[in-house]
Amino acid sequence: MNYFYINTQTFEYPLYEGDVRLEYTNIGDVFELPSDCIFKRVDIMPLPEIDDSTQILVFNTPVCTDGVWTQEVTIRDLTTEELQIRTEMLAQRTQQG
Repeated sequence: MNYFYINTQTFEYPLYEGDVRLEYTNIGDVFELPSDCIFKRVDIMPLPEIDDSTQILVFNTPVCTDGVWTQEVTIRDLTTEELQIRTEMLAQRTQQG
């Protein structure tokens, strides 16, 4: 399973296992974060169902609660301009074929 990580000193996000391994070269084949590691795994909350013709998912900044980093996702309605762009793109695809 792939995870995202956050640098808890700089709050750089998202980072990946390879980014962590560049800083902690002594991590072996089994990927385990050292206890003093500045990188923490971020758990992504379940994605809500949306009407993708009128809504979009917004991935919020990760937060730490009781030592666990999570990233919540909220739903936002598309703006009038975004809906217009989406309609135009779909029309172009239909014309192309």
